[in-house]
Amino acid sequence: MDNPAQRANEAVSAYRNHFIGRAGPAARSVANRQAQVPGGDNHLLNTRGPFLQALNIPNWSDDSWAEFSSQVGLHPLIQKAFSDLGFRRLYDFQERSIRAIKDGNDTVVTAATGRGKTEAWLLPILDRILEKKRQGTDEGTTATLIYPTKALAQDQFKRLVQYLYQINKQWPATQQITIGIYDGDTPTNTGSRAHGYLESSFKYFDCPGANEDLEKCRHCGQGVHIHHGGQQYELRPEKRQCVDDVPLDFIRLTKEAILQDGVDILLTNPDTINMKLVNVNAPDEHETFIYDPDFLVFDEVHTYDGLFGSYTATLTKRLRALRAKRDCDDLQVIASSATVENDVELFRRISNSEEICHVDENPQTIDQELPASVPDSLIETELTEADLLAFARGTRTPPALDSVGFDIDPTAHDNERLLELLQDALFDAFTNNPGAVEQTIRYLHTELSAEPQTPADFKQNLQTTFGLTDAESSRLLENFTLLGTFSGLLENRTHLFSWPIDGFYACAGCDAVYTSPQEECRSCGYGFVTRSAYCNRCDDEALIAWYCPSCEQLDQYVPNEGGERERSNEHICQRCSATSGKEVQSLRVTFQPILECTSCGERSVRTTKGSCPACPADLVHTSPDELTCPNPACETTVTYDAGCSLCGGEQEPLSGTGTVDCSGCGRSYDGTIPDYCECGRSLTQTRLVPWVCRKDACERVHFGDPPDTCPCGSHTFARRGCSRSFPNSTADRVRRVRLEHPTVSVIQKLLVRDLNHTNPIRHSNLMGRLGLQAVFLLLLPVRIKVSTMIQTAVTTN
Repeated sequence: MDNPAQRANEAVSAYRNHFIGRAGPAARSVANRQAQVPGGDNHLLNTRGPFLQALNIPNWSDDSWAEFSSQVGLHPLIQKAFSDLGFRRLYDFQERSIRAIKDGNDTVVTAATGRGKTEAWLLPILDRILEKKRQGTDEGTTATLIYPTKALAQDQFKRLVQYLYQINKQWPATQQITIGIYDGDTPTNTGSRAHGYLESSFKYFDCPGANEDLEKCRHCGQGVHIHHGGQQYELRPEKRQCVDDVPLDFIRLTKEAILQDGVDILLTNPDTINMKLVNVNAPDEHETFIYDPDFLVFDEVHTYDGLFGSYTATLTKRLRALRAKRDCDDLQVIASSATVENDVELFRRISNSEEICHVDENPQTIDQELPASVPDSLIETELTEADLLAFARGTRTPPALDSVGFDIDPTAHDNERLLELLQDALFDAFTNNPGAVEQTIRYLHTELSAEPQTPADFKQNLQTTFGLTDAESSRLLENFTLLGTFSGLLENRTHLFSWPIDGFYACAGCDAVYTSPQEECRSCGYGFVTRSAYCNRCDDEALIAWYCPSCEQLDQYVPNEGGERERSNEHICQRCSATSGKEVQSLRVTFQPILECTSCGERSVRTTKGSCPACPADLVHTSPDELTCPNPACETTVTYDAGCSLCGGEQEPLSGTGTVDCSGCGRSYDGTIPDYCECGRSLTQTRLVPWVCRKDACERVHFGDPPDTCPCGSHTFARRGCSRSFPNSTADRVRRVRLEHPTVSVIQKLLVRDLNHTNPIRHSNLMGRLGLQAVFLLLLPVRIKVSTMIQTAVTTN
């Protein structure tokens, strides 16, 4: 893929635009407010990267692919098939692995991801299969490949099919190397109505016979499809005219085909193996899974730790025991592993082998000190692949390659071979030559090996280190990437990490918003950041928290791991538990804090909306510091300012008074509250939900205990906000919440509305269970959806 970092950025940008377009103004507001939060990684999509990483340099073999395959006696079909696939030379560890496996050793191959561990064990297995077919002893499964997940098995299956196609197209139809996946998703037979599943499995599968040099392939999607042949499913090329040219009948698609017709290479998982071990009434399955295989291969064996590893080790022990009772040949166990500390020990446990052969990658490392300066030849001109070919042909020498020796007669080779020879020459030069260009290339490799960096961060570091301009650092990075990847010095990895979007967290004191929980806000320093919610009518933002009816303080609301919402989730007030040891059930509340300007004293409800000064429409965020009217007839643009609407001054949330309890150690603080407790936890007054007068057109708010009489003359007050109760426990939870007040009258008003779906609740049953107990929940604010809300009025004498 050309410029993978750019492709990754384009993918993130497209995903961001899609999310904002789908979620609407609320998502746009979050995105633009996130951009104003100082420090840290604030990513709307929960993505990180792309990161550039340089791996340690692999040791190439001194022999060509043709020379090595002849030395170890690999089948000529394997030699030709992999030559056609572009194999010119193997890594040293691949050659050592092939020799060890051909010698019959239980072998674990350890190398970095993407270095070719699969080929290291696959080549000797293919050689064994072809030899058995030549001798006529190829009945049954030769190799069982075990993968920790179904997804990994599917991914590897498609890769193996590409290899097998190159061999099978040169081999008689009756001697094809067959392959299939057998797991819980594999359809049993054509009657299992699994056509749709198979189609989805091969939806993005590339046709193995695709060839851009053929006219018919240029006007084709180069995919495959599932054909229902009546007696069996068949995988076929996208075009009907290619069925005979691209035979794919070596792929077994159903369990019935695998068991009845047989398969040379079987992909499965430990759970399927376990099912076959205990199924004593299926002799055909026992033959395929237990007695036939010569090889048992564990891919990604470093993941087989803990309970999963013990479980798999037991399966291997049982399998060996069953084979020993029948006096089967010894099972050769092979594994591949990423580079981890205990890879050999894990393999020893999983394989139950007494003697094992460990083949390590043993890569080269580069440790280049900082050069005095960067050569002009690497920052003035950007090299291209055409420049490299011209250099190989001897028609032009780019300044960056002046010190590279390349004494090859260009008339004796075609362009492909010339470029191969130039790759070797550049690799030797960049690893050994003392020139300024070579030192710079090695230094950049050392930096990316020590710590992965984003392209932007890497360029910024280059500018700081060498005093380069932005354009010069960009050219240096491009030239380093081209020369490093072409020569084989740089096995450049571009990593893009993404997590599910499971909500946002907003500060109660300002408009800052985050994608993960925070102990305090980085914008204003306020110590209460909690989960946010968004109205699907007006897109305004509200906060979600746990309200304790005993101490009246709020705890942050953080959903369960992975953002899951459980109907029965409960929360015990952490402050009451720490201070008095009491378990007080909290209510999950949705509210909007009231902010007060520190300059003019103006009070307002925290909102992330803005009203258009020229028309009735609500403004939307179009940039971090601008709001625009979406009305096509208006399109007024105003500057976005999160401060006071009157004077522009800073605002802070209003809260009640009282002691602030530390949720960690239980210490209580009164009067002047310090920023941090002695135990190190932050302290914040979180009595943010006030009482509000219930008289129409008044709605005065009161923090702390409400007065006997409101200035408007009303005696009725309620808490401002809304609370959510959960089905199956609504009455029990509400019954436990009591309000200590002289006189209480309950208004039986029940609103049921869920963000995901609506569940009707019978009012009579619920309120009948409650009776006239002192019930306290919160007043529903305008246009904020809740799942279940009971409105309660309090009348004081």
